[in-house]
Amino acid sequence: MRGLQLDNYILFYQLMNDGIEIMRVLRGDRDLESLFENNDDR
Repeated sequence: MRGLQLDNYILFYQLMNDGIEIMRVLRGDRDLESLFENNDDR
């Protein structure tokens, strides 16, 4: 997964054979680390 900052947003995308797939769009002021923590214990 890759990220691209655009204004106050971060677009997370994945390269595909025939283009890209947008995975998530988040505001840049979010706590990104907590959003991508491993939550296997839940």
